[in-house]
Amino acid sequence: MSDPLMSIPENLRDIIGDADWFDASRIDLYHTCPRRYYYRHELHLVPADGGSNNDALNFGSAIHSGLEAHYKGVGWELVKCPHRNALDTDCPFCRNGQTRRLFAKFLEKFPSNLETERRTQITGLRLLAKYLEHYRDEPFEVKLVEQPVIFPIDDFYFVGKIDLLVLWPDWHITDHKTAGRVSDNYNRGIRIHMQTTGYMLTMSAALKEPVTKAIINTLVVPSGTKPVEPEKHFVRRITTRTEADFDEWRTTLRAAVGEIRRSRQTGIWPQRPSGCFSYNRQCEYWDLCTIAPIARDGIIRAQFVKDPWDPTNIKEPS
Repeated sequence: MSDPLMSIPENLRDIIGDADWFDASRIDLYHTCPRRYYYRHELHLVPADGGSNNDALNFGSAIHSGLEAHYKGVGWELVKCPHRNALDTDCPFCRNGQTRRLFAKFLEKFPSNLETERRTQITGLRLLAKYLEHYRDEPFEVKLVEQPVIFPIDDFYFVGKIDLLVLWPDWHITDHKTAGRVSDNYNRGIRIHMQTTGYMLTMSAALKEPVTKAIINTLVVPSGTKPVEPEKHFVRRITTRTEADFDEWRTTLRAAVGEIRRSRQTGIWPQRPSGCFSYNRQCEYWDLCTIAPIARDGIIRAQFVKDPWDPTNIKEPS
């Protein structure tokens, strides 16, 4: 198959120039809290210690990295174990200092200092190992892995990176997710998911044929030392979209971008208290957001560094 996608250079800024761009994460964060969006995506602030109070996000990102190596066909290669050091005589993750690449990718993204009672290195490795065993013979044909995409809308761009593009037998995008559990509400939420719908629309334009289906590939994290049970911990669902759904997506995206631009013009980025402790975790900008404005510059210098969000290697112009 010839490359079905539009030609996308390594640096998407070559296409975008100085135009605005947004991805699903930016839009979702704005909906969670405009002030939080401002700190992350207008001031580009991240905690200086490099940490995150979101263990689920850290763990999911690490699992995703392992799956990327697997679907690129290099996951079973032997590489140096990132957990190994000179003092280890009995590393539980490797043999003679080597481990499989997909396990190494997970361990690099999820070091031991990020572990929680539920999400541990051992849990992640067991989950990946059982996943490979369960899906040894995939029902679909993988065409693209971690594919950056770009889609023009009005005077801005929607961008992202698709986990997988597969044929089964028609086109499907595939989105890897990790979750504590999969409920009816979890499945319903996918129905209007900004990222999933946007990726279908983007791939439809790139392939010049409809892409209206997505595989939501969820890995459910087992509690503690409970065994990984494929029928319980691996859940795949197909979600579909219509032209009406794509129209709703455009309306939602345009509205959010309009609000962001108005906030830029007015300098007003309101707090949204419902987002301060979403998922029962304190926002990383809590101290900055709740202190007196006169003291905020000091908090920024002491607790944060600048690190622009760059999901598809879009480099901000210097």
